[in-house]
Amino acid sequence: MMQRVLTLFGIDAAVWPLLLARVWAILAGPVSIVLIALFLNPSEQGFYYTFLSLVALQNLFELGLSIVIINTVSHEWAKLSLLPDGSIGGDGAALSRLVSIGRFVFKWYIVAGLLFIVTVGAAGLYFLGSRADAVADWQAPWIALTVLTGLLFVMLPLNAVLEGCNQVAAVNRFRLSQAVVGSAVFWLVLCLGGGLWACVANAAFNLLRELYLVCARYGRFFKTFLNQPAGPVVDWRTELWPRQWRLGVQGLFSYFITSIYTPVLFAFWGPVAAGQMGMTQQIISAIQLLCSSWLQARTPALGILAANRDHETLDREWRRLLLLSSSVLAALYIVFIAAVCVARAQQVELITRLLPPLEITLFIGAAIATHFIGAMAIYVRLFKAEPFLICGIVTAVVNGALAFAAGSRHGPLGLAVAACLQMTLFSLPWIFLIFVAHRKRVRTIQPVNEPAVLEA
Repeated sequence: MMQRVLTLFGIDAAVWPLLLARVWAILAGPVSIVLIALFLNPSEQGFYYTFLSLVALQNLFELGLSIVIINTVSHEWAKLSLLPDGSIGGDGAALSRLVSIGRFVFKWYIVAGLLFIVTVGAAGLYFLGSRADAVADWQAPWIALTVLTGLLFVMLPLNAVLEGCNQVAAVNRFRLSQAVVGSAVFWLVLCLGGGLWACVANAAFNLLRELYLVCARYGRFFKTFLNQPAGPVVDWRTELWPRQWRLGVQGLFSYFITSIYTPVLFAFWGPVAAGQMGMTQQIISAIQLLCSSWLQARTPALGILAANRDHETLDREWRRLLLLSSSVLAALYIVFIAAVCVARAQQVELITRLLPPLEITLFIGAAIATHFIGAMAIYVRLFKAEPFLICGIVTAVVNGALAFAAGSRHGPLGLAVAACLQMTLFSLPWIFLIFVAHRKRVRTIQPVNEPAVLEA
């Protein structure tokens, strides 16, 4: 009976660890919020969430490559498998192309990680220094966090390769344990009076766990990538770059959609308002991430269906996962808003660390629109397509301009109104039109051969 219930809700070996990890994020979120409120003053809370917003600039250096990796690797993995000893077996040509992808992207991320450490570290010292009088000791934690985040950034392509090779279940089980123990480390350092060093400790633990996953758990798997490819290789310029540059340009602008709000409030309204914004965004994002687990965890399997041109099965599975995730998303957001209203009615002091209910409701409206946008983007990218370039750029510019204009003058309420209107009335309809056009196109064209390859 339990298996039937899990199957009904689309929960399999790949989905349940990721769901539990994100359920843990929601359950651990209130604990973290309480501890942050108890052990960090309002200004330190603002610095903490601004730290997180600034390190999110890593998306500008990735240039969308991880999404390209997962979709491209999943097409090669359709002809490969994981052997009992942990190595890779199957078609020789597909294995050679897989190895060429892994070697290229790892070099790319090493260079990008070093650039991130230098540029974002220096920019953060300058930006945060404008409010240095609010918190005494922030420079050393910021530098340490930047370095550790840059090293974690280098590990991203290895995780993307594993996910593309349909090792999602094992990776998600790993992330579940990482989330649980990482939260415990964060809480412990906070309770011991570590202040802003708590986020540094969490990043250090995550890096150690990533190294264990790659070097110990999948050591034999990645040992294959140490050798030069023995056959055909993926041509970056013709097979990866046409999609990557579009995602990369969108990534350069996406910061102005996802992470701009806290820095804007930090600059114009101070660290206290930035702390309220950051804490509210953390909860809303945690719920959204939880509900996106169904589609994200099934992306490699859906990619195999797309590669095999099994459109009917693909559509049926995608719609089912979208319906499940959207229903849970709506229910959880209703519970969250109700809890905030009750806490304010009871005059719970810690609830003042969050934004008021009106602002929260508006940001939730934007988050729901973002959930549907993400689902449609996943579907389109299954076919190695990236038609969102112009939409992504225009959306980011509009959202960034509205954030600066509304946030600087009207504070959190202005930001919330701008975000909700922009996502629901502008971005969502545009993405939907792109989705419909792409879906119609992939059903009318004849199956095509795989892209030409270069001999090693």
